[in-house]
Amino acid sequence: MRLNIKHLLQLKSWQNNTPTEKGFTLIIAVLLTFLFTSITAAISTFAFRELRLTGSGAQSLLAFYAADTALECVLDADLNDNVFFDEVSSGVPDDITISDCANGSATMQYSNSSQVCGDDAEWCYQTSSPFTFGFGESNYQAEVFYTLLNNGGDGEVLLRAEGRYGRSTSRTVERGLEYRYLQPD
Repeated sequence: MRLNIKHLLQLKSWQNNTPTEKGFTLIIAVLLTFLFTSITAAISTFAFRELRLTGSGAQSLLAFYAADTALECVLDADLNDNVFFDEVSSGVPDDITISDCANGSATMQYSNSSQVCGDDAEWCYQTSSPFTFGFGESNYQAEVFYTLLNNGGDGEVLLRAEGRYGRSTSRTVERGLEYRYLQPD
């Protein structure tokens, strides 16, 4: 039997339409679509997670700055004006208001209770209302604890500040600082 070109083309055409090859292109297209969709989803998830972590880092830094600012305000009032020891030595300790400090102010209450101050304290002051910073917003707050430690009359002061960033209705980030020093004579 003699084959001519027409028969060869028909034979080639019949080989290309075999049932095993008809769905192969569709399977490859579905697999590639799934692969590209998975890669896009992974990159998007990673990017959103990084954005959220970056925002948390900035909020953490703002909470730290609030604690540091409040600590510096109280430290300035103690070392430059000696307000805490003067108030306690007056015999009738009263609340102390620290104002005009970084556009913030706070009232600090006296206590000599070991439940409030701790077992190793002689007396302490703590903020009854927090320092509020934030240039018109109340997002930045800090509470300060001023404690005279009972360690043999050395006049060691423990100053602790806890800063917060955020509102009560949203996620809040807190950071704290602690500073110890001897009260100058």
